[in-house]
Amino acid sequence: MRMLAIHVDYIKWKAKKKSKGFHEELGENRIGEVGDSVVFFVCGEKGDLGKIDLIVREMLDIVSRLKAKRAVLFPFVHLFPREIQDPREAYQTILRIEEKLSSHLEVERVPFGWYKEFEFRNKGHPLSISSRSI
Repeated sequence: MRMLAIHVDYIKWKAKKKSKGFHEELGENRIGEVGDSVVFFVCGEKGDLGKIDLIVREMLDIVSRLKAKRAVLFPFVHLFPREIQDPREAYQTILRIEEKLSSHLEVERVPFGWYKEFEFRNKGHPLSISSRSI
């Protein structure tokens, strides 16, 4: 898993268009906004389904160090994976991460397989941006 964690004052998104490949089905709920949180831009790699606990521990460590109460999972394939995960498997990986994280803190998930318009404001402190390869 490749991830970019950003501590934000807010993030807003709008799902605009389905990607050509696998995408989750959405109803009318295509817009979201979350206040103070850690946004995890994540890109699945082959083998990540077997690393869910490790990924969640790393995310919880980041959230704890930042004293945040919320996390946002943002699927983002553009993080230069070694071997990209199959999209359906990547979606399942994100769902499992969401399930495990949500027993510890509030979690929002940005739609998978959609082109999205998004905006956020980074908090700008020394630990506000970090990256991981797990």
